[in-house]
Amino acid sequence: MEKIILIFIDGIGIGEKNSIRNPILNLFTDISLGLLLCEDSFPAFFPGGTALAIDACLAVPGIPQSVTGQIMQERGVDIPVISPQQAADRHCGLRNAEDFQTGDP
Repeated sequence: MEKIILIFIDGIGIGEKNSIRNPILNLFTDISLGLLLCEDSFPAFFPGGTALAIDACLAVPGIPQSVTGQIMQERGVDIPVISPQQAADRHCGLRNAEDFQTGDP
């Protein structure tokens, strides 16, 4: 039986290949055969495995929220697109980034 390990890191994005602008660039190099966490590194192929960077926006504008990714992983559905509560096609969250900027509830 083949084994699969899925690793999801919530709250960080894959940035550019610049350690000043991307503080996580060298985060896993010692355990990932030197893989740099930057947009140029993916997909990465290892003996017996592959590392992929996945677009957390899911083709929906705005800042992705944890709950949208978690629902997608657990249910296999793109919740910002199908949810009636999100008719404006935006990401689920306790509050949206626009609300913080405008002061609206």
